[in-house]
Amino acid sequence: MWQTIFLYIFGLLWVIEAGLLIFSPVYSKKICSAYLKVPIWFWGLIYVAFAFLLWFSTSASLSPCLVKAMALFALWKGLFLLLVPAKDLQKTIDWSLSFSETTYRILGILLLPVAIYFLLRII
Repeated sequence: MWQTIFLYIFGLLWVIEAGLLIFSPVYSKKICSAYLKVPIWFWGLIYVAFAFLLWFSTSASLSPCLVKAMALFALWKGLFLLLVPAKDLQKTIDWSLSFSETTYRILGILLLPVAIYFLLRII
């Protein structure tokens, strides 16, 4: 039961994020910049915990391979945030925040169908 609720919340947040990327890329950049006020290692812990929740929620999806792949990606990202030196991470963050609005919109357009597919595949 909790797995289904978790996957629906994740899917809805994913659709909202895609919508923000498409319709308001400037606001999306502001949100990303606000995340940087929290220490990066904290986000690494969040991603690792999130990866485990995703992994244990695979039974609530009709596409368990997709959920497992997302869990592995979240685990990789969390370990990356925990293990890479902060100076190198800052370079990567600055690079990603320098993308144009069009790039953010394209990312949102690519993300939206995957998020909708994810939502439709929850039991």
